[in-house]
Amino acid sequence: MIENLNPGNDHAWLCAGDFNDILYKEEKRGGRPVYQWQCQPFADMIQNCELMDLGKWREMFPNALLFHKATLESDHKLLHLSLEPVKHKPEKTIQPKPFGLRKELIEWNHNVLATWR
Repeated sequence: MIENLNPGNDHAWLCAGDFNDILYKEEKRGGRPVYQWQCQPFADMIQNCELMDLGKWREMFPNALLFHKATLESDHKLLHLSLEPVKHKPEKTIQPKPFGLRKELIEWNHNVLATWR
């Protein structure tokens, strides 16, 4: 069924999510053992759709970021894929006003010292 989604052109396309399947028997954790032949239909689908692991796909989209968002209702995680680079706001730096500030500090010091005398 997923094979029908392949656009069949050279454009990049994305098919993401939890396929709830494995490519290699060594990936299996817990439960009944899996034989490699049982992984073959999934491997065939990956090949027929020309899908690739996100690590390889990211070579084409180096700014892509993938976030896994946990939910309380399921053991599956929501995927959030961003293709745009994250824009960080530059930190605001305090620009001192040397002349005005210096004058205010001198006056403040003078007033404080005058009250102590």
